[in-house]
Amino acid sequence: MELNIQQLQKPEINQNGLKYVYNKISANSAPENGRVKADSQTIIFEYSPKAGKGVNAVSKIIGLNKIIKTETVSPDGTQVGTPYSSTPQPEITHEGITYVFSSLIEKFSTSKWQSFRTRTNYNLRICC
Repeated sequence: MELNIQQLQKPEINQNGLKYVYNKISANSAPENGRVKADSQTIIFEYSPKAGKGVNAVSKIIGLNKIIKTETVSPDGTQVGTPYSSTPQPEITHEGITYVFSSLIEKFSTSKWQSFRTRTNYNLRICC
């Protein structure tokens, strides 16, 4: 019986919500292609964590679309599927003016890493 390794090997797998990409056949593995033998054989596929893009939280002034603060929630290279969470500061002082959190826009503040850059935006309004 001939084995076709390409039918078993997957370019990307999910394990508990985390993504992994195929790397290579392990040095301790049975050959990728061959024939079934009387003794058992194990083909060992090695996978590496799939690196994702960064997640940033951005604080903007309502109506001006002016960014007054950007915070890196998770850096580039964190594994795709890794949970992250972001919470807005209740108040931010910028250029002598105090702003208070008003609303969350564009993205949810709790999510999982994707393979693309994510940005969470917070709207702010002038305080008091």
